[in-house]
Formats: sequence, C-alpha cells, structure tokens
Amino acid sequence: DSDSPSPAAETDPETERRIGAARKTITKYRKMWHQTESAEVRAKCVAKIQSAANVVLQLGGVFKADTLAELQSIGIKFNGAS
Repeated sequence: DSDSPSPAAETDPETERRIGAARKTITKYRKMWHQTESAEVRAKCVAKIQSAANVVLQLGGVFKADTLAELQSIGIKFNGAS
C-alpha cells in the first residue's frame, strides 16, 4: 500500500522488495561489525555488506550521505558497482 510516489523512477514491487532485503542485510551486518573486535568476523561482515550494497546500487537504490560515509569508513567501496 505504498501510494506515495518514489523519488526515483517507478520501481516494481519485486525490485522494491530486493532493495529492502539488501538494506536489512546491510543493517544486520553493520550492527554485527560494530559489536565485534574480531578481524575475521569484521571481514565477513564487510563482504556481506559490500555484496548487499552492490545489489542496492544495481537496482537503482541510493544511500544517504551519512550512510555512505559510515559504510566507506568500514571498508565498503562504491565506485563501479556493476
């Protein structure tokens, strides 16, 4: 029931669902990254976040500037998500 217009081009419900799922993955692993001191666990978190961020961008999603900055600070790369 999202009657509000999307800021970008109209996206189909499946695309919206996939972007939403990828964002939830980012939130989950970002929280896990902050809760651990283990380099191994953090590396796994970064890999999961990177993959999910790529999905968001490939599907036309965007990140707020503060989110971008935080993700970049933990090692996420946003150049050339293809």
